[in-house]
Amino acid sequence: MDDPEDTELNFLYGKVAMELKFYESASAAYDRILMVNPNHALARLQLGITYYKLGNYSLAEEELKKVIETKPSPEIKTSAKKYLRAIKKKKHRHKINLTVGVGRQYNTNVNTAPDDDYIDTIDGPIRLKSDSTKLADWGTIVDVKAKHKWDFGLKGSFLWENSLSFYNTLYDRKSDFNINFLKLATGPKYKEAMGYAVYIPFTIDMLDYLSESYAQIYGMEPRVDWHHSENLMTRWSAICQYQIYPNNEKRDGVYSFFGIMPRIYWGEKKYMFQWNLGYEWKWAKKDIKAYDGPVATVAFYVRFNKWFQSLLMFDYRDRQYDDRQCKYNKTRKNKRYKTKVKFFAPLPWQRTRAVLSFDYTHDDSNIEIYDYSRARTTLMLEKRF
Repeated sequence: MDDPEDTELNFLYGKVAMELKFYESASAAYDRILMVNPNHALARLQLGITYYKLGNYSLAEEELKKVIETKPSPEIKTSAKKYLRAIKKKKHRHKINLTVGVGRQYNTNVNTAPDDDYIDTIDGPIRLKSDSTKLADWGTIVDVKAKHKWDFGLKGSFLWENSLSFYNTLYDRKSDFNINFLKLATGPKYKEAMGYAVYIPFTIDMLDYLSESYAQIYGMEPRVDWHHSENLMTRWSAICQYQIYPNNEKRDGVYSFFGIMPRIYWGEKKYMFQWNLGYEWKWAKKDIKAYDGPVATVAFYVRFNKWFQSLLMFDYRDRQYDDRQCKYNKTRKNKRYKTKVKFFAPLPWQRTRAVLSFDYTHDDSNIEIYDYSRARTTLMLEKRF
């Protein structure tokens, strides 16, 4: 720089460096300004912000407090306080979030029974018994989600993140089909100021169904989130699991998935559109239980105002098995279509909201080789702690 004491030129240089995320160069430019004019509140504010972006929270806090001491304009003071609050949160090494939801659900097919009363078999059509046809029922839902973040306080943002999800459905009359689902995840996470985050969790899933332990799943679910801009984010994700079915060893095996999910925001993030394209594989002990195929999901989110938000989602998967026929006179295949609509509305109580959702699934079932469909209507009350 020709004139290191040129305040206007240094400020412009620092601004451009900030926009390009060259934070060290930006901090040097603002330092030069403060050497000439220590009372330049805006330059000191920007210096504090660059330290914050670099992950040096102690220096950032020191500079931002000096900004407030200079009695700056209301805009500069507000911005300094905003970053001081953010630093305070960063210094809390342990952060815990808890969400508890309770509600009611009406399910038109709690036992995932066939759409028809008859099933075609190699020996001809058979009529299902009454307890094997569709059963509808009301149920009580309990949904608990807890997340714990441990910030190591290093440059950048190294975290260790733990999460727990518990979902329970208790049907009023068809208690044999109650569902208990528990998921635990723990692993390192790295968030970089340049706009990407890497998370590598180790996971355990436990599913109880039909009054017994239905599945035990152990795996890893790494993902990378890349924030290209304020309006575009891309997630690369993978899943690798070993699945155990205590009462059906033929289904035991290794499951893998890889996918990409771009997400677009606009209208000051009032609108969000995302799609997920992926491919899944399953290697099972019995080849007839193994499959592979594409997965696609499309979702559209709208935040109309603080009182009304909605989510529309469509999910599709096409699993290809081998060509052998089974006793139901069909070759192994599986296509599933799922549509879901959710509406969110805050309630007068702090951090409490109502969630109304509708979902419809049509599946030709990779387990029993018959078509089934199911519609569910759910009303939940959620409270965040």
